[in-house]
Formats: sequence, C-alpha cells, structure tokens
Amino acid sequence: MPCCWCCLRVVQGLSLGGEWGGSILLATEHSGRVSRAFYAAIPQLGSPVGSTLSAAVFLVMAATMPAEALATWGWRIPFLLAIPLLAVSLYLRLSIDETPVFTRVVRQGRRDRMPVATMFAQRPAALLIATGAALLGIGSYSLMNTYTVNYGVEHLGFDFQDLLVATTIGALLQFVTIPLFGAWAKRVGSARIVLWGAVGTLVITFPMYWMLQFATFPILVATMVIGGILPTMSWAALGGLMSDLFPDHFRYSALSVAYAVAATISGFVPLVTLALGDATGYAWWHPGVVLAVMSAVTLVASWVAHRRIARNGHDESEPGVPLPASAPAG
Repeated sequence: MPCCWCCLRVVQGLSLGGEWGGSILLATEHSGRVSRAFYAAIPQLGSPVGSTLSAAVFLVMAATMPAEALATWGWRIPFLLAIPLLAVSLYLRLSIDETPVFTRVVRQGRRDRMPVATMFAQRPAALLIATGAALLGIGSYSLMNTYTVNYGVEHLGFDFQDLLVATTIGALLQFVTIPLFGAWAKRVGSARIVLWGAVGTLVITFPMYWMLQFATFPILVATMVIGGILPTMSWAALGGLMSDLFPDHFRYSALSVAYAVAATISGFVPLVTLALGDATGYAWWHPGVVLAVMSAVTLVASWVAHRRIARNGHDESEPGVPLPASAPAG
C-alpha cells in the first residue's frame, strides 16, 4: 500500500506541475515588476484551501458515520465531491486570456517552437536551482500532513481527530501568513524569504519532533503550527523566486518542469521516512532527518538563486531593462 500511494503521489506531482506554473504566471504576468512577488504568493493559498476543505469533510464524516463504513466506502465521498470542482476549473482554464507578457512575446516574434528544449539548452543550472528551492515547500507538506499524522497515530498514541484538528488549525493560519510573506517578499525579494524559511525550518526541526513525543493537545497544536509556518515562508515565495530566475519566452515550461520534478521527489518522502523509521526503531529524530535534508537543499538553492538574480540585475522578461529601485534584485 505505501508503494501504491507513493506512485499515485508521483503521478499527481507530474500532472500538477503544468497547472501550477500556469497559475503563477497568470498572477505575476498581469502584475507589475515590483508587485510580482506578492501576487506570486496568492496561488499558494490553494494548498491550505484544499487541506482545510478536505479536513472539514473528514471531520463531518467521522462524526456522522460509523468507523467501519468510513473505512470501507466512506473515504470515497471526498473524491466524488471534487468532481464539480474539476468542472469549474476546466471552465476557468478554457475562458482565460493569455497574459500581456506572453502576448508581447508572440508580437515580437520571440516565441520558441520547443520551449522545453530551449529551457534545457539555456538555463539547465537555473532549472536545478528552482527544483531545489521548491523541495522544502512541497516536501514538507508530504512529511507533516501525511507521514507525521500516521506516525503520530500509530507510534505516539495520538487520536487521529486530534492530529487532523491540529493540522487544520495550521492550514487556517496559512490564510494569513501566505499573503503576509508575499508582501514581505515584495519588499526584500522572494529568494530571501525562501532562504529564511529554510533556515528557520532547519533550526526548529529536531526540537519540534522531540516535543512531539510528550505533547498534550495544546502543545501538539503549537508544534504543528510552528512546524507549518516556517516551511510556508519557502512555499509562499517560491513562485516569485522561480519567475525571477527564467526569461519570459520559456518561463511557463521552466516553472512547470521544476515544480513537477520537485513534486515527484517529494512523493517519495513518506516512503523514505518510513524506511528510516523502520531502520532506527522509530527513534524520535527520524522524521527530523528528512525535514532537515530538505531544508538544507532549499537553503543552498535559494542562496544560489538570490546571488544569481542579484548578479543579473535586470528583469529577464524585458532584457536590458534595469530593476526599479523599489524592487531589490534579491
């Protein structure tokens, strides 16, 4: 079952990458250069919206259905409820106009026939940097909301509903923190916010999992909230960082591929953490090792991205145009 779940997560990551890149570009390429970092954070609210809605559905079902019915067939209900949302998303997808940036690329004759090939030829290092920068924001969700919940129930003795409520409170808090981090990224630069989120997560990783061993419900909520806020910094500013790394004529392909690769790697996070738990006798620190590795990779990638963006010193969507003084290159 873990292998099957892992494969489905990989497929989900590959399919989501293209739509994520499009949503970031729709937000950023309709905005000005200075406000791009803030608007790049807004699509990231989709993750807490989905987590909150799914948690609410499961809490209602758990309160109204017998446990046996929920385990045998009731768990399918949330998937069926998502079908109308797919119809709405398809309608929106078909009715959206191209962004002003893409329209300008076509008008100037700079559209690539094979943008993926151009991306690999011109920016292979930037693609690797973007993938590393995305690892913490995507992978921490798989670790905290999937593996940690199961680990807490099976090995730490927590009630599943308590853990679900704790993660839902953390998701609700993201409705506030994601726009705030986006506004902060507008002032200091997206790459710096991703970097600081990775540093903060690295610092609190092992204390957080140590406290989880002795947590009462209030401490459990505090642990899940703190463990969610710092990776959320890296998640909120990710779209702005990626947009700053790539030129406009293949930016869509670059964002989508980098996200898909990072999501594919993140799909293996619960399986790797489970294997590490088996090997260590489920020592309290074993999930912290995985989270620390992801934090370190994102830290290095965002630092390199910050230096690369600062060195370029111009908006790549308009080659040769200097950045305004109010938009730090970082």
